[in-house]
Amino acid sequence: MRETIRVAKELSEPFVNCYAYYFALGHDADIKSLVKVMKPIVDYAEEMEITVVLENEAHDASGTPEGMLKILKALNSDHFRTNFDATNYYHANIEPFPYAYELLKDYIAYIHLKNGCRFIQGIHPDYAKGAPFAPPNTSSYIFYTPLPYGAVNIEGLITRLKDDGYEGFCTLEPHVHTLDKLMEYYKVEVAYLKQKNIL
Repeated sequence: MRETIRVAKELSEPFVNCYAYYFALGHDADIKSLVKVMKPIVDYAEEMEITVVLENEAHDASGTPEGMLKILKALNSDHFRTNFDATNYYHANIEPFPYAYELLKDYIAYIHLKNGCRFIQGIHPDYAKGAPFAPPNTSSYIFYTPLPYGAVNIEGLITRLKDDGYEGFCTLEPHVHTLDKLMEYYKVEVAYLKQKNIL
């Protein structure tokens, strides 16, 4: 992480993304190990004037907005923020928008845009099938859809981002397993965001 921060500084990139996963696996995980590991990293990021963004993942302590807030407040730095991924909250069985957004909006420095729904065998192809949902829904898997076609209220989220004056980065993040499908998703998603005056 230190080297990634150093390279980000060298390239004039403002953010470095990270995850909690193995340091705090489970929504109710103890975050002491994560905080211990992240403290010197965040201190170094402050020195280098880089912001470390923690991406919420469905299966670890960052998988709920309350868990994410707990981690952010434990490290308590303007150079440690969240990469808000609404679909990862959906994958964690959490209402992404407006609920998670409302709790975290003051800490968002970066956004991943993608969408998803429950995978239905025989209807959805395998090329965008993801991991099981977080407990207690582990018998269901996520399927990643193009941005306008999933279960997550992306329309509401991007409208609020505009209304709230969000000026940070948004990255398209289709989760597909083949290059041809990746390009199909980008074509749909870029057209959708242009229609919404995001691009």
